[in-house]
Amino acid sequence: MRILILLITLINLSLFPSMVQATSTAETTSLPEQLANTVILDKSKITHLIFIDIWRSYEGLGDEVMVASLPEAFLHNSQQVWLQPEINVTQAQLSEFQKYFPKITPLILDRNSKIMRSLNVWKSPYHVLLQGNKKLFSGDGNALTTYISKEYLHDGAIIAAPIKQAQKPSAFVVNNVIATDKNQVLKLHKPMPGDHAPDFSLPSMQGQFITLQTVLNNLITNKTLSIVFMDSLCPMPHFPDCQQKLAQLNKLVEDNKDRQWLGIISSFYVNEDSAEQFSKKFDINMPLIFDHKNATFKAYDVYATPYQVDVNSEGTITSRTSQLH
Repeated sequence: MRILILLITLINLSLFPSMVQATSTAETTSLPEQLANTVILDKSKITHLIFIDIWRSYEGLGDEVMVASLPEAFLHNSQQVWLQPEINVTQAQLSEFQKYFPKITPLILDRNSKIMRSLNVWKSPYHVLLQGNKKLFSGDGNALTTYISKEYLHDGAIIAAPIKQAQKPSAFVVNNVIATDKNQVLKLHKPMPGDHAPDFSLPSMQGQFITLQTVLNNLITNKTLSIVFMDSLCPMPHFPDCQQKLAQLNKLVEDNKDRQWLGIISSFYVNEDSAEQFSKKFDINMPLIFDHKNATFKAYDVYATPYQVDVNSEGTITSRTSQLH
């Protein structure tokens, strides 16, 4: 009996690396029956299966932006199919998710995680590329960007790898192609206390043109500029207790009038009209910037909301935290 257990253990250990490591060599496989019966696929294109976790996506830790930033040549020659394993997720929750992420389509609930298991996928976000009866690739977002770079970018360019934030994986890609030297990948700097605050120059939603320097010029001596990054999708599961937090923010603004306040509203999946409705609904009393393409979020390396960055009159970041204060 002990010999049998040992043999089984050795077999499992030999199989384990193939389950967790990325593969990019064509393997013979077959399209999972559940998938073939659920969505109409264009057989002339690569089928790009994207296994997601909607709760990570709500937190901004999914691969949605990375996928949208892949080269046009790949996107044109592929068909994305999004799959949510049936783990702590119901169909009703999936339908609610699609109200906020309408571009994530088709989105399939992988009943009993059958498709996931049939393709040896054991985590999410995760990607599988199929063409006919061939598995071209299987791996996470980092491995996918490397594979796509080699296959679709023949001028030596490199796709940005998913960015890390506070030891937690983040799949937001700031730039599609970020270097022409194939041996270099741009490493973005996370502005920390003691660093100079990244500059910005944007029109406010109130019709004024705002730059970091003009705001700092209006600071009372030895006082602070508090930049609050926020999401207009409230209420929403990824923004728990948002009404209370916005009420807390309004109270802070009221009680700290000698401080400069500036709100940066994410443009992720919303337009400026919805941001305007959001500001009126919650009576947010501070200058607001609608962050087109989330450029300021990216510059400050912010991926959660609400998030506060304090800057002194010299333009130096004094603190950054998810706690409003």
